[in-house]
Amino acid sequence: EAPATVVVRFLVSDDMATVGKDITFTVRDTPLDQVVFASTSSQTSVTAAPGASVSFAVTVQNTGFSTWTAADGYALASDYVSTGVTAPPEPIPVAAAIGPGAFTTFTVPLQAPTAAGTYSYSARMARNGVKFGPASIYYTIKVLGPPTISLSAMPMTITSGQSSTLTWSSSNATSCSTSGGWTSSTATSGSAVVSPPTTPTPTTYSLTCTGLGGPTTKSVTVTVGTVQTYTLTVCVPSVSPCVTSVSPGGTITVSWTAPSGSSFYDWVALYRVGDPNTKWWRYTGGATSGSFFVTAPTATGQYQFRYLLRNGSTAAAQSQTVTVQ
Repeated sequence: EAPATVVVRFLVSDDMATVGKDITFTVRDTPLDQVVFASTSSQTSVTAAPGASVSFAVTVQNTGFSTWTAADGYALASDYVSTGVTAPPEPIPVAAAIGPGAFTTFTVPLQAPTAAGTYSYSARMARNGVKFGPASIYYTIKVLGPPTISLSAMPMTITSGQSSTLTWSSSNATSCSTSGGWTSSTATSGSAVVSPPTTPTPTTYSLTCTGLGGPTTKSVTVTVGTVQTYTLTVCVPSVSPCVTSVSPGGTITVSWTAPSGSSFYDWVALYRVGDPNTKWWRYTGGATSGSFFVTAPTATGQYQFRYLLRNGSTAAAQSQTVTVQ
């Protein structure tokens, strides 16, 4: 609203005359000190290392009726400071006289906390320690922790002469480096093929990633083991010594051996030689050895048992031929 005008009349009288004087006052219904935090393209959020020094540029406009000066106690004071953030201990005085309608920018130095997280700061104008006007926007500091790394090897156990693929990814990292006998780019994610020494010993591959929060190292081990062997043998138990021919409907014993750690869903199946269709099958249950008693097919011909991996069609071993006649 427009300022109001008030006229006060003073009268002085004596026996002879009365003399009057009018004095006019302008009455404003708004505070003398007002401020607006100006819209600005200045950075309002930063990412920082633990304990790093950062700063924000805070621009304000004097929308009141007085001129701001340091001598009159005008300054920018902290309003909200997140726990862990170190802010200026005293208000920052104006650098020069700021008249009504004028702008000024304060540089606010802060120190980031040492713990990872997101922190806030806001400010208000003050005169002689008494704050006035609205608070500024919240300025944010995101403190990054150490990088996190995912590193895997596939497969982790190989036979001599085989290779393994190392795959990695990371977050909060700007670069990565390798050690342990493998080399890669400084990319923060990727894959690399490694060929460990042929001796049956573990080889450890390490990856160190560095970011604002410091370095992190993770390792994975690839073991060169002995050759994994699977065997299948068959026997017609009614004949001694065992033979590999049987009458239709007779009993056949099939025995297997497998490496430690084999899948529960490895399976032994009976096929006609050259025929892809299964006549009989059973899971091994992950056992390293065992036997099954199998009833021979009624149709004559030549058959074989096959050891298949992980419920699939990859054959790791096959038996000698069984003749049904």
